[in-house]
Amino acid sequence: MNHLGRIRALRKQMQVQGIESVLVTHLPDVRYLCGFTGSNAALALTAKRAAMFTDGRYIAQAKEETSGARVVIAKKSALREACAWLEESGASSSYFDPEQTTVAALGMMRDALSKGKRRGFFQPLKKPVVSELRMVKDGDELLLMEKAALLGCNLFTAVLPHIQAGVAESEIAADLEFFCAEHGRGGHVV
Repeated sequence: MNHLGRIRALRKQMQVQGIESVLVTHLPDVRYLCGFTGSNAALALTAKRAAMFTDGRYIAQAKEETSGARVVIAKKSALREACAWLEESGASSSYFDPEQTTVAALGMMRDALSKGKRRGFFQPLKKPVVSELRMVKDGDELLLMEKAALLGCNLFTAVLPHIQAGVAESEIAADLEFFCAEHGRGGHVV
């Protein structure tokens, strides 16, 4: 996946909308932008810099998966450290996706800032920028979708003869799981 291209596309949207910095906390958006698949992450972006914050459980995984952003292993809270990083970046404000940010998370974000910046630093995006970028599929995504559809068709074709009256659903599920495992080892399910 071209994560650098995705971050460039986000920065272009930021520039068009006059946005200095963005805090991305929705995990599918983080994965889309930088490739990290862990369960705790915050991606902070400015016009020139990007940092992906996570916790110590993901040291190796974050360094292996993340591209287009510097990996920061937070000592306490990934979200709090991302917020502090944005404040220290010199940005006068930072935007977040209000559709994916809870009131509690916004409170934590504000609490992570110095007292003078707590009110007004974090602004809600008028429309979710990253999810709009995710809607348009690139060549890599289209190829993966095509492979997934073909795999689904092949698995259906392989399991169809096993679906008969009197055969337990659990047996069909076991057959399907077996066919999936076989295909995963390079076998061809047809």
